[in-house]
Amino acid sequence: MIAREAGADARLPEIAAYGLGDLVFNLVWTTMLAYLVYFYTETSGIRADIAGLIVLFARVTNVVLDPLVGALVDRRAFGRKARPLLFWGAIPLALLLWLTFTTISADPMVRIVWAAVTYTGLCIAYSVANTPYGAMTTLISSDETVRGKLAVARMVGATIGMLVIGIVTLPLVDFLGDGDRSKGFSYVAALYGLLVAGGLFVTAGMCRERTGGDPVNASFGEIIRMLASNRAWIVITISMSLNIVGQTFLFGMTPYYVLRVLHRPDSDSGALLTVLNVLFLCGSAAALPLALRLGSKGALILGASVGALALLLLDALPQTLPATLSTIVVVGFFLGIAAPLSYVLLADSAESRGSQKVIAGVCYAANSAAGKISFGIGGYLMTLFLADGAHSAAWSAQRGFVEVSAVAFGVSGLVMFLYPRLAASAR
Repeated sequence: MIAREAGADARLPEIAAYGLGDLVFNLVWTTMLAYLVYFYTETSGIRADIAGLIVLFARVTNVVLDPLVGALVDRRAFGRKARPLLFWGAIPLALLLWLTFTTISADPMVRIVWAAVTYTGLCIAYSVANTPYGAMTTLISSDETVRGKLAVARMVGATIGMLVIGIVTLPLVDFLGDGDRSKGFSYVAALYGLLVAGGLFVTAGMCRERTGGDPVNASFGEIIRMLASNRAWIVITISMSLNIVGQTFLFGMTPYYVLRVLHRPDSDSGALLTVLNVLFLCGSAAALPLALRLGSKGALILGASVGALALLLLDALPQTLPATLSTIVVVGFFLGIAAPLSYVLLADSAESRGSQKVIAGVCYAANSAAGKISFGIGGYLMTLFLADGAHSAAWSAQRGFVEVSAVAFGVSGLVMFLYPRLAASAR
């Protein structure tokens, strides 16, 4: 059987609790995205190229780990596929977030080894908790409208999490560290870790699994064949992976862009991230109404394409904070439209037409693994820009923040033209 319902469908408190999960996951994700490389290079004193290799190596571990966690989700009994893993993964994730942003020695080699070990551990813990969370979009309900609400809820939660990171992180680092950013980052990461653990306990406690079918005991080869024959999953995974490369440059280059191009204090990067995330939230709210008119596929293509074009406008505008903020308003809104619809289409791809099996865990896990590898690749490429001695620091920051981000977002939208028409139909 493909799916079976267990009780009433998800109500507002449960949808809100699901959104809370992505809020606290983004306390981890956005901190890594926006400040990990910056922490390594500017606070821990690790060379940019070495920091890039650490990020890339840690993310490669997800190639194997994410699909294993996804297969575990699919093999578990109906109604208990994902939620228990959230309970088990909450505390390790919180602890490793703190350790990753804690410096233990003045010795450069010790710092490099510590960074590699702790960040790899953080990536593993993130996979164990986040993979089942993502699969829950499929498992909570089989109704497309409910899935859309869940996707929007997680985007709202994610955006709030990003806002928290953008607004308070560096000021809080300076306040708690009292001028010592090494201590400040450690204290802030510990605080975020407590919020992460508490939030995941709430999400796991309030959400229910109503669909997903019986345990899927397919072999690894059968799982690979199912994914390889699932065109909808392949297309949405490529699109989302390209989007993550764009996010890696857009968020990760923000402090450098503010410092080197706008010639402002790095704390002003919080203003850019705040505007970006507020408009991202507005775009997410507009996603479902727009999808009813254009279909999920059409609305996603529109959002990604217009967001990319708007970002390119920065090359033609004065290099000032007001001009940049004005452009980011448009960029954030249209990228916000695309984001929740990606998860709706990903959830659809787990129930491929003609299949008698729901492989929500594997579909999300393999998609997540591809995304994390893209994050690692994007992070490594970003460090190559930063370490580029052939051009000025301002040139590297400008090209990375604007051109690379825009191309990645634009191509992620264009790829969606290949998404199957039947799977992309709006409900």
